[in-house]
Amino acid sequence: MQAQKIDSLKAMLEKTPPNIHRITLLNNLAEAYLNKHPTTSIKYAKQARQLGKKLQYMPGYLRSFNHVGIAYIVLSEYDKAIAELLKGLKLADSVRLDSLQGLLNLNIGLIYSKLQKPKEALKHYQTGLMHSLAVKHIKNAIVSYNNIGYTHIAEKRYAKAYLPLFEGLKLAIATKDVKNQGLIYSNLALIYYHQKSYKQAEQTFIKSIDLSKKAKDSFSILGTYVDFIQFYLDTKQTKPVPQHLKDALHLAKVVGSKNFEANFYELYTQYYKTKGDFEKALRYKEQAIGLKDSVFSMKKNKQIARLKANYKHEAEKLVLKQEVALEKKARQTQKMISVIALIGFAAIIIVALLLYRINQKRRKTNQQLAVQKQEAEKQHDVIKEKTMEIQAAYHTLQEVNKELQQTQAEIAAHRDTLQSKNKELSWYRYRIGKSIEAAKLIQTAILPDSTSLRDYFNEYFVLYKPKDVVSGDFYWVDQQQVQTILIVADCTGHGVPGAFMSMVANTLLDNIIKVDKVLDPVGILNLLHKKIKKVLRQEDTRNNSGMDVAVLVLEPQTTSSVAVVFAGARRPLFYIRQGHREIEELRGTRRAIGGIQPKNREFEKKTLLLPAGSLLYVGSDGLTDQNDRERTKFGKKRLKNLLQTNARLSLAQQYEVINKELSQHMQGVEQRDDILWMGIKV
Repeated sequence: MQAQKIDSLKAMLEKTPPNIHRITLLNNLAEAYLNKHPTTSIKYAKQARQLGKKLQYMPGYLRSFNHVGIAYIVLSEYDKAIAELLKGLKLADSVRLDSLQGLLNLNIGLIYSKLQKPKEALKHYQTGLMHSLAVKHIKNAIVSYNNIGYTHIAEKRYAKAYLPLFEGLKLAIATKDVKNQGLIYSNLALIYYHQKSYKQAEQTFIKSIDLSKKAKDSFSILGTYVDFIQFYLDTKQTKPVPQHLKDALHLAKVVGSKNFEANFYELYTQYYKTKGDFEKALRYKEQAIGLKDSVFSMKKNKQIARLKANYKHEAEKLVLKQEVALEKKARQTQKMISVIALIGFAAIIIVALLLYRINQKRRKTNQQLAVQKQEAEKQHDVIKEKTMEIQAAYHTLQEVNKELQQTQAEIAAHRDTLQSKNKELSWYRYRIGKSIEAAKLIQTAILPDSTSLRDYFNEYFVLYKPKDVVSGDFYWVDQQQVQTILIVADCTGHGVPGAFMSMVANTLLDNIIKVDKVLDPVGILNLLHKKIKKVLRQEDTRNNSGMDVAVLVLEPQTTSSVAVVFAGARRPLFYIRQGHREIEELRGTRRAIGGIQPKNREFEKKTLLLPAGSLLYVGSDGLTDQNDRERTKFGKKRLKNLLQTNARLSLAQQYEVINKELSQHMQGVEQRDDILWMGIKV
């Protein structure tokens, strides 16, 4: 599978001129070669770096530092690895690329973990987590959470390990990341084991192995087996050990891991020692040693021999140093004894003086207490009279108190009923809120993140404002060969119903474009319409839900021109040609996707040939339909004037202008619909 991917990437590379797409292909080849041929990976990554620097394409340029760093990790050249990654991180920090800041910090943390520097590792894991969450890079966030938890486990801070592991597990479950679920459960099992929750540890180890098998992650299975079998041996639960060792050793041989084979032979040795079968224990120990010897290089063996030769000389020097130190310490001890004796004598004199002063003060205090006692006896008689008066008032208060208690009981009964209802409502609100938060997390994971968008477009902006927590508006981007497909859709409704419709449409678009390979905008709209009607059974249910959609297919023609093929379902395309100030518009067909539509109205395809640097704008109707306090809509005309007036600005600055104008327009009123607008430079 990996070999096919490499062949495909190489074939595309031969046909691709020195542009941004070529940088992406070179980085993808570097990533594909990482584990099997790290030196080849370095070669492709440095080609990507050279071209990225020449074209001033920072995302591709910085990705190359990450690939070279990982390749040096695979080669165990940690000094070179950390130098590459730190250089890349410094550049990523300077341009504030959160996605690469997150990835580079994560890999730097891995090196510090290998070098047994947990404090530095934690610092980079936590910084990487912050950047990954900022750009919603969920996978890197999960790995960061898991690494933070494992670092705390390695340092025996088990209580601190819980929170990051559970946060990572929540994200892994929400995004159906089975591989990382398996890894996190393995680390949780280690915590339960060290906290002597043996039954929970056993169940969690089993769950981890089952998940890793589901993900077909052989090395995670082997790593978990090592800890799981060691757990059984440490807790003297030897009955399950032989079968687990048999399964684990078979898998280690299948994947060709000599290190894991040696680990399992060591565990066999421990097992047979507990059974008193020393003959078998010795046999497995010899097999383990034999495998370890084959793993280590001749260079390491020579280093060990040199260390042994130097050991005797170093030991003699150490003994001589210790004798000198002992003699010096003895002289210091004698001097210290004299000082302590002097201090002790002085302390006795000080204590005697203190005792004398305390005795004098106690006599004076006793005299004062005798006077105070006489005064207290006089006051006692006065208090006795007052007490009798208070008792009479007390009986009166008791009668009043009985009436108050009866009234209070009635109020308490009403209060308890209200509290019960309030708790019930709070519980439903909490459950609904959690469900919507989970839906938002899933929807965010589906949308293309900033890293993906930078791979497709030199410059862009996305104005994305859901009316509620989740949105019925969404955007979809993919690249098929040299064609880039951008789709913006406005689904029926907003909030949870709109979000469900957006996820259905997103899945159908993946199937239409990535599987069926339909790249014609009209073909995409027609097939999407048919599939929506079929999935929602609209012929039977008369359900009329659907969406308005704009489809753009971009294809470079020369280095200075791009072909733009557009088709719209009730959504237009605005564009400004490079070197012009006027904004132009291509109208979409007055026909929606899904539901009952006019049969005689077909989707129309319109083609433009634009010079490089031209601007394209597409979006939903939420922005133009938004009203202000006077119930005046923002309007299409105002939006077009705003885009035309600010066309000379960068797209990032245009985003700020539009967002500010919209915020001022809707000040003091509620957002009425989901809002989505995108601008790209071709």
